[in-house]
Amino acid sequence: MIRLTDEQKKILDKYSIEYAKFDEVNDLLDSINDTMLTFVDNNDEPLPQFIELENLYDSIYNSNQ
Repeated sequence: MIRLTDEQKKILDKYSIEYAKFDEVNDLLDSINDTMLTFVDNNDEPLPQFIELENLYDSIYNSNQ
């Protein structure tokens, strides 16, 4: 079971990441990573959405160790 806070779920919903369909945390993290990669500008610089998702990724990773 993946542990998620209400705040984490809110951010996942914001980016339409369907967290309920994942049984393994690594699968959810892969999905977050795929979404993160859509938020890079033409110079390969991260956009604010990328940073928000990166922080979410780290938070979920750390809370599910």
